[in-house]
Amino acid sequence: MKWIRTAALAVCAVVVFASLVFAAALIDLNSASQKELESLKGVGAVTANKIIAARPYHSVDELSKAGLSARQIAALKHLVTVGAATAAAPAAKPSPARVRSAAAVAAAGPLDLNHASEKELDALKGVGPATAKKIIAHRPYRSVADLSRAGLSAKQISEVTPFVTVGVAPPPPTVATTVPASHTASVKSVASGGPIDLNTGSERDLESLRGVGPATAKKIIAARPFASVDDLARAGVSARVIAEIRPLVIVRGTPAVTRPAPLRHPPTTAPATAAPASVATTTHPAVARTVASKLAPGQIVNINTASKELLDELPGIGPVKAQAIIDGRPYATIEDIMKVKGIKQGEFAKVKNLITVK
Repeated sequence: MKWIRTAALAVCAVVVFASLVFAAALIDLNSASQKELESLKGVGAVTANKIIAARPYHSVDELSKAGLSARQIAALKHLVTVGAATAAAPAAKPSPARVRSAAAVAAAGPLDLNHASEKELDALKGVGPATAKKIIAHRPYRSVADLSRAGLSAKQISEVTPFVTVGVAPPPPTVATTVPASHTASVKSVASGGPIDLNTGSERDLESLRGVGPATAKKIIAARPFASVDDLARAGVSARVIAEIRPLVIVRGTPAVTRPAPLRHPPTTAPATAAPASVATTTHPAVARTVASKLAPGQIVNINTASKELLDELPGIGPVKAQAIIDGRPYATIEDIMKVKGIKQGEFAKVKNLITVK
């Protein structure tokens, strides 16, 4: 019987010793260093920082305070323990702290999503450098729920809500009043000679405007006359470019305003067929004078974009045919204008050198 008691005591001693060894091997959540925490399965540098920032713990389940999921906590339960918080614990906190705890919020207040720095946002629970950049890129915010625009899930938004707020959005950056060096010509034209007249400016003058190249300058000339700067839309100029060049241009009276009515209704003393015959067969000086008096020198009319008033100025085209041309748009070639009722070979011959479809 004596040997039985001796064996039992030996077994108990082994069990106690094993328990002590096992307990010593467990990592104390309240006192472990960052390096020790990082040695745990599934715990990296970021998570270790969060665990340290959320101390002290009264149970392993409180790891949820550090953002660990139930699955992660279950995987760590046999590897960690919770001892009494020590005085040295504060020294073990990461420097600088990456995660804002409830204490940090109480001391400094919630982070303003519209003003916080990338580093401050990076310290929020569940927010890393990449997400912090997205949050900044999608400013301003009117509510915390707007973080969904930055790609945060409903769960992430719920986790950061206690730590953030939404202040007044910062004012938009002041728009520079200077024009880039590449557009110095535009600035000079305004400073010295005044704005460029859209109805009389040369192609070179128009090209000096910001956002206007050779092709657009030609379209502007073809779509003349303009009653306002906004009419540039008829020439295919975008709203953005119109807004940019508005301070640099002006619309004054056009030659069309002062054109005498007799040009559209030839004197009764002139043969009724003289003008059409001349236009159809030759560049007679009388025809040239009629054309020049109706359109500005070198002006080409785009039949796909021109206004009714401008089409009316073409030789042989009155208000009715001008409207018919508009109704028949678009045209692939200038010859397609002969598909319009009342415009045949003779009428086409008068205008073919004055029109375009581009």
